[in-house]
Amino acid sequence: MKSGEGCGNLPVEILPKTMINVSTTGVAFNKRKFEILKRAGKVELTLDNLNNIGNPYRPKGYNTSSMRVLKKLTSIDIRCSAVTILYPLTMARNNLTSLHKWLCNNGIPQWDILKFSTVRCGTGKEDLVVSDKKYLETMRFIENLGGSIQIAFQHSLRMLTGKDICRAAHESIGILPDGTVISCAWALDENGRPLDGFRLGKLPEDHLSDILKKTLKSPDYKNRLATCRILKRFHSR
Repeated sequence: MKSGEGCGNLPVEILPKTMINVSTTGVAFNKRKFEILKRAGKVELTLDNLNNIGNPYRPKGYNTSSMRVLKKLTSIDIRCSAVTILYPLTMARNNLTSLHKWLCNNGIPQWDILKFSTVRCGTGKEDLVVSDKKYLETMRFIENLGGSIQIAFQHSLRMLTGKDICRAAHESIGILPDGTVISCAWALDENGRPLDGFRLGKLPEDHLSDILKKTLKSPDYKNRLATCRILKRFHSR
């Protein structure tokens, strides 16, 4: 991370391309958007299932648009990944096998597997959360699928194995479209607003390096946690 000079003497924060991941949907893509995304290190699109499986939790055409954009990104050498969130419908073995086959056949380089969380659009859907044992069984099944694709499990899943710790603020942050910086990209409520305690500052009013230095010195983030901060917050209610 380094600073450069912008208009006049105003410093501009610059993040290396390798540190920028963009999460988006496959909706309303055009040539300009593809050009902009070339500046990112990786572009992530959610793909929970293929079109042969009905999904009441996604809008009509959601998966089709993600598949189309993933194929296009790969064809023009923009690194991308398909993101699958684990809940009962998507955890079905036939769904995971079909997804894996499609991703490998279309040369998608990475498959990110996420744990379902009852924040953001998951608010009020506690019935979609499964046991830690079921998550671990599903992770083992996915690992055994093999193939050419790189499979990456979200840190909240890896923490179930005791092999990871919370990355909020220390290794990962979120930057919202309005410039708001949050300590974890997933710390959003059902309206897309930062959860209490996760908002760190706002760009360009604050400098990113200053935000991070202040955050890592604060009592809330000085120490790393062995549990997900978001889940810890909800479980403590």
